[in-house]
Amino acid sequence: GEAGIGKSRLAEELATWVSRQGTRTAHTRAYAAEGALAYAPVAEWLAAESLRANWQGLDTVWLTELARIFPELLVEQPHVPPPAPMAESWQRKRLFEALARVLLVDNRPLLLVLDDLQWCDHETLEWLHYLLRYAPQAPLLVAGTVRPEEVSNEHPLTTLLLDLRSGGQVTELELGPLNLVETAALAAQVAGQTFAPDVGQRIYQETAGNPLFVVETVRTQLSGGDGEWGSGRKPASSPLLPDPSTSLPPRVYAVIQRRLLQLSPAAQALASLAAVVGRSFTFPVLAQASDLAEDTLVRGLDELWQRRIVRERGVEAYDFSHDRIRDVAYTTISLVHRRILHRRLAQALEIIHATNLDLVSGQVAVHYEQAGLLENAIQCYQQAAEVARRIGAYDEATAHLKHGLALLDTLPETAEHLQQAMTQLIMLGSVVSATQGHAALEVGEIYTKALELCQRVGDKVQTFAVRQGLRAFYGHRGAWTTAHQLAEENLALAQELDEPELLQYAHMGMGMVLHELGKHDLVQAHLKQVIHQSTTQPRHWDHL
Repeated sequence: GEAGIGKSRLAEELATWVSRQGTRTAHTRAYAAEGALAYAPVAEWLAAESLRANWQGLDTVWLTELARIFPELLVEQPHVPPPAPMAESWQRKRLFEALARVLLVDNRPLLLVLDDLQWCDHETLEWLHYLLRYAPQAPLLVAGTVRPEEVSNEHPLTTLLLDLRSGGQVTELELGPLNLVETAALAAQVAGQTFAPDVGQRIYQETAGNPLFVVETVRTQLSGGDGEWGSGRKPASSPLLPDPSTSLPPRVYAVIQRRLLQLSPAAQALASLAAVVGRSFTFPVLAQASDLAEDTLVRGLDELWQRRIVRERGVEAYDFSHDRIRDVAYTTISLVHRRILHRRLAQALEIIHATNLDLVSGQVAVHYEQAGLLENAIQCYQQAAEVARRIGAYDEATAHLKHGLALLDTLPETAEHLQQAMTQLIMLGSVVSATQGHAALEVGEIYTKALELCQRVGDKVQTFAVRQGLRAFYGHRGAWTTAHQLAEENLALAQELDEPELLQYAHMGMGMVLHELGKHDLVQAHLKQVIHQSTTQPRHWDHL
């Protein structure tokens, strides 16, 4: 159903009822804000107190896979071997199986709730598809909420739902607006009083039966209204116009904005800061990013909670009571003020997560970009791409790298920026090769551009790496003459650099090309060099 129609509340009531029956539940949600880690909803499920005990029942091989999502597990359980870099598709399947096993290890009934599926990352949706096929008879129910108007035909959720429908594995409930009687009943419940029929009619006309709009309209009237329901007067004007992206009726937008303006200055400042976070937020992040004194901050946060602007989501964790309230709070911040708040949040996240920036590198990148600090953002996008690549989230890694490269294109051409572009292109080439195959035209375009940058920068080691990628590209497309030329150039470069391990890779590439060209008499000498180098030299260049 549409925003504000009651999907989240219904899912929460389901989880509450199921929990009362003694069944375990875990709740999470996706966010429209960019910069989240892949599998973030899955991680939040698995970190729930009701499921954490399941970790103890896993064999070491599965704990190793789980450490891709929870690196701290390697510290808590030192006997668990660290996971190897994810380079093959079978490794991703093993990660999927590990995540499924930790949920279903004891075969007890379980309810998983995922709010706002329309914003869920691709990797989580793929894993959900795997989970529902992994043990179809398991006592498991996944309840999700979604705004269908935000799901296109190309959205991965569309494919997932089509498959689930064909297999009879999904039940869909469409929530519509309240009728006149229901609207009047909800308004009366929120207000704690019964309204005259004409007042109920006016509320219904103003809100079109949307429960969120009914609640916000009544609360606004109760907290600062003048008792004249539906009088037709316009609310207090604001110098900021509603952002069209909120898709809110102007009057409802004004109703929510009016509620925010009734807050104390400290609470308004906190609401603005929390809105810039773009997702759930914690007290430590607000405290680090805010310039308010601790006592003032606590009182302001308590006011937001009491006025139901935000709600608690765990220990020191909060979220807005609805995304539309966050939307309005964000749009009422001036552009200059937004930049300052984004910068403060980026720096706060870096301080709080100083020992493990991987967890928030994507979020930090977005905040730095919105703050106009593009060089900081580019570095963080590269780090976020590396994190995504390590767990096989190649689509996310590709998006981070392409975004970072687009930002680099807007900066002056300096030696440092050329070096960054070269590094990110090489990483992008490997990621696109993993998803589209070595023969994809985009792979050739990426490596060709990377080779040009390598030669401009004068980095011979990276030149070797790029030629390796191009040799594989032309070889997989059957252009063995070009592949042979690249292999010869790399062999000469490895000999010039006198790096034994680069020589190993160069001889291996030459042997493969000669084999395909039918020059088998020359292959043996190169492969002998590969064996010799691999048994006598340490490995330093596996990233190539």
